[in-house]
Amino acid sequence: MQTVIKPTEKSPTSKLHFAWENIELSICLICMVAMTAITFVQVIARYVFLNSLTWAEEICRFLVVWLTFAGSAYAFRKGAHVSITALADRLPNKLRVILNILISLVTIFFFVVLLYYGWEHTYQQILNGQVAPATRLPIAISYLAVPIGSLLVILRLAYDFFKMLKNLKAGVK
Repeated sequence: MQTVIKPTEKSPTSKLHFAWENIELSICLICMVAMTAITFVQVIARYVFLNSLTWAEEICRFLVVWLTFAGSAYAFRKGAHVSITALADRLPNKLRVILNILISLVTIFFFVVLLYYGWEHTYQQILNGQVAPATRLPIAISYLAVPIGSLLVILRLAYDFFKMLKNLKAGVK
């Protein structure tokens, strides 16, 4: 079970650390709670009051997109993404660390590209002023999950990358 780290001091550093440790989890929790509540209200409205909420499905779709990208960053933080380690497990420790560093660099590169194109697409949506049909909210709100989620993944991977480099220099796995 995941525990939320609570700030122990009132200093800006402890608040920054608190935000750093809990941002993805917070986004995921907010999205899940909101989706659950909206879906519950939608079911009650449809089957009890025989009147659907026109905006519920659209908001839940936006929340799923945000949940996906924040959840991806959270999974990187926890090391929970699927990986095939058959080759890496057979390598000596130093080579395994080097391989993990290379994999991190490739993954960071992928998310930098995703961040760039995600922002480009989001910015285009802002310029076009496109809105969702039911809620009339800007579509860019949903699309913004891609660059923000990518940025969170990049920050997590960069943090782990520098830890791996430090460990490589120290000769530790």
